[in-house]
Amino acid sequence: MEENQLGVASISPRLSLFQSLAQLAPLPTLIFTIQEIFGYSNADALSYLIALIIILFSANTVVQMGRRFPHVGGYYGYVANGISKSTGVYTQFMFLFYQIINTAAVVIFGSWVLQIFLELFNITIRGFYFLPIPLILIFIIPYFGIKLSSWFYVVTAIIEIGIVFILAVLMLMHPAPSSILVAPFIPTVGMSSFALSIIFSLFFFTGYGSILTLAEETRNPRSSIPKMAVMSLLLIGGLEFLFMYASQVNWGTGLTSTFATSPLFPTYLAAKSLLGVAGLIIVGIFAYISLVKGNIAIQNSTARGLYALGRDNVLPSILSKVHPKYKSPYGAILVNQLMAIVIIGATYLIFYFIIGIHSGITGDAAVYLIALLTVGYLLTHIFANISVPLYFTTKERNSLSIIKHYILPLASTAAIIFALVLSFTGLTGYMLSLPIIVVGYLILILIFVLRVKSKHPEAIARAGEVIPELDEAVGGVKNE
Repeated sequence: MEENQLGVASISPRLSLFQSLAQLAPLPTLIFTIQEIFGYSNADALSYLIALIIILFSANTVVQMGRRFPHVGGYYGYVANGISKSTGVYTQFMFLFYQIINTAAVVIFGSWVLQIFLELFNITIRGFYFLPIPLILIFIIPYFGIKLSSWFYVVTAIIEIGIVFILAVLMLMHPAPSSILVAPFIPTVGMSSFALSIIFSLFFFTGYGSILTLAEETRNPRSSIPKMAVMSLLLIGGLEFLFMYASQVNWGTGLTSTFATSPLFPTYLAAKSLLGVAGLIIVGIFAYISLVKGNIAIQNSTARGLYALGRDNVLPSILSKVHPKYKSPYGAILVNQLMAIVIIGATYLIFYFIIGIHSGITGDAAVYLIALLTVGYLLTHIFANISVPLYFTTKERNSLSIIKHYILPLASTAAIIFALVLSFTGLTGYMLSLPIIVVGYLILILIFVLRVKSKHPEAIARAGEVIPELDEAVGGVKNE
């Protein structure tokens, strides 16, 4: 077992924090997603603040279950121990649906981002030609171990956070003459539109849970992993909240419709106006670096998710191979890399030859994959949230809290279900294939899990178990 074991307690909690910060990637999120919220509500700051509170409700799940089940599979361990072993395996396949597609999607999205940034300077290079850059980096850096990845996160994330903070402060210092400072907190749109702005704000937080997959490699994971997960949300949430408020005040609180429809990303325009061309170049470069950083975090998280299923013998044992020197799950890294390349290749071929999109193919492909992976992200959180009341009702009833174990996880689940329903509404054209793919995948993995449960019940029986090395270091909470 030890030869295929990750480096237990090999990194500090502070380093593991940057796994979450890396995948949250605030700079590109604020550049490329912020207009979506403005398209539904004039009160972007309020929308975002409500979304942050909802996500903190969901983070309660990490606090309650993470202290009891620190596991390389993250939510896999929570659901396996909170609901059932087979449900945990099923949830892990939903998590992998999200993260494997995410690996490919961010490679394509980052290439599209670089393409449109260069077009600002009249340099035209199709995004397709940039694909090898992230593909090489997301293989090499994770292969050499989590410590190298973590230090890469630290350096790049500190610069990125600094850029976002400085730009936000400068925008606050230069408000538009027409701006009313309280306007970002006073919605003037209908309730349905405002609700949609909250739902789209929720997607700013996708990825914070990737820190959970480092539980076995982080020191004192029972206390540190939940703490670092919540800290990442508060840090990035506060930063993005400040930036969104500053963006609206700088643009003009009465001009949110033009913000939403601007042909050039407003963050780029603000960077050029406040920092000059040099500032715009720095923002553009680090937006791309942030996406690569986020992609490395996705690779690390996905590889550990695959490794967990390989270690439990649910999937082939190659996925549980660990490098003897670097302690990286290199078998899973290689497999995820190959799957990402296949997904990228298949997506481009389908869009070009079957759908017939030849111009702007990189951007369209990225949007399609991101829409597809969203369902896996939402379903994973639903199952994880449900595991909380079930676990404490059946296994730790003496510790049961109505607020922490019922109200918070179920309120979060209700919001996520609303977001899930929303993700399937208003689809047209080739986007109608999204629910077909999702439903097909869910049926296939259900059949697969039932087959494994029938043919290899011993594999299901050990799903989501905390490894002995962590079980002995109780850290204040015993498994029961």
